[in-house]
Amino acid sequence: MTWRRLRFSATLRYALLGAAATGLYAALALAAEGLARQGVLDLPVGVEAVLSAAFGIFLVVRFNRAYDRCSEARRLWGQLVNACRNLAVKSAALVRPVPEESQELLRLLTGFCTALKDHLRGDASLRGIPGFEREKESPRHVPGYLAGRVYRLLRTWVADGRLTPQAFLALDLEARALLDVCGGCERIRNTLIAASFRPLTLQVIVLYLLVLPWGLIDTSRYWTVPITAVAAYLILALERIAEELDHPFDYGADRLDLERFCAAVESSVSEILGWPQAAPPDPPRPDEAAR
Repeated sequence: MTWRRLRFSATLRYALLGAAATGLYAALALAAEGLARQGVLDLPVGVEAVLSAAFGIFLVVRFNRAYDRCSEARRLWGQLVNACRNLAVKSAALVRPVPEESQELLRLLTGFCTALKDHLRGDASLRGIPGFEREKESPRHVPGYLAGRVYRLLRTWVADGRLTPQAFLALDLEARALLDVCGGCERIRNTLIAASFRPLTLQVIVLYLLVLPWGLIDTSRYWTVPITAVAAYLILALERIAEELDHPFDYGADRLDLERFCAAVESSVSEILGWPQAAPPDPPRPDEAAR
């Protein structure tokens, strides 16, 4: 278990290659030590300290922004799981739906989660959602369509006199959260980092790694190569992880596991409504997990 946690993911392998290249560059800088001692390649005093301070602030801002986006996306999907559970619990307690209605509510809630997952990844289709393969409609916004179907079911209960206005308000609080979560996730997906910020980040990293070995040669001697390589590995890994966190809904090991959220909704809602749980999904293969 400990070794598995220490293994290199695809993101870290990318950083490892960059660290190796930077270490090679540091070795070349060390080979040019003679020129550096003659003052040809010496850095002015304090330049490395200034660059290190500026770079540290820049990298912290970069990573915090990416982490905040992923953290907010995680909170929204947690809110969605809670809303589906609460809607199922309140429906079972206030309406006591018949088996056909319970099955329909389960189908709509699990379908909404799957539709939102696909919608955020850009490939949502109503007939591509389990349980809706025979539907004739082809809505452009599949999560919105399924949320409307949930309200249609609530309206049926109100029309039948099985759901009082006060009880409807209690269910509306949870049903409304479905599209609230959808809108929040769309805001995260559509509010991307400024177009110039990504190349600026890479420019700052390259500049810092180019300057770093020259500032270490006089004091670190032959330790310059491993120190520079380790620093490059940590910096590049942090930047690559931040890039992954900037897109929390896409596929990838460092992004949100949306399939797990959908499975949690299906499992808990089916249990609440009295339907057998679906079989858990097969664990991903090692090559898929790395991808």
